[in-house]
Amino acid sequence: MESRQAREISGRFKNRGAKFTGKTDQLFTDCKTQYDLVNRYFGVSAHQKMLLLPKVLDGEALRCYMEEVMRTTVLCETACAKIEGRVFTAVPQGRAANYLQNMRMSDFIQVDVSEADALEKVFSIVARVAKKQPRKFSGDAHRAHFLRGAVIGYL
Repeated sequence: MESRQAREISGRFKNRGAKFTGKTDQLFTDCKTQYDLVNRYFGVSAHQKMLLLPKVLDGEALRCYMEEVMRTTVLCETACAKIEGRVFTAVPQGRAANYLQNMRMSDFIQVDVSEADALEKVFSIVARVAKKQPRKFSGDAHRAHFLRGAVIGYL
């Protein structure tokens, strides 16, 4: 691989905020989509894509990659499926449910943030984190329940 390509791709994910850490409010699919777009833009081969995958991971996700994926997987899609499978286990799903149940709109309202902006932020977080729930709990009714809890807790 050209070092220029590797440098460009690494630069896109240099900021820790752009990396997938496995935190409750992150979705691996969002990070993977960005990674795929960058790789497509630079014309990276499948082998090179696998070599650069750790550049988009940090924290728990990087540890999972190093311990469970790196030594046993050669295809990037398989590695991503393993990492994503790790994220959708019962413990992270429970953390996501607790995160949504404990979220309050008042946590987002500050002196310079309007109620409408705070509500929009709460809505986007609920919509994103609710995707981590099992299919039977990820419907609109459950998202509405979490959103109602966040807003009622504010009032």
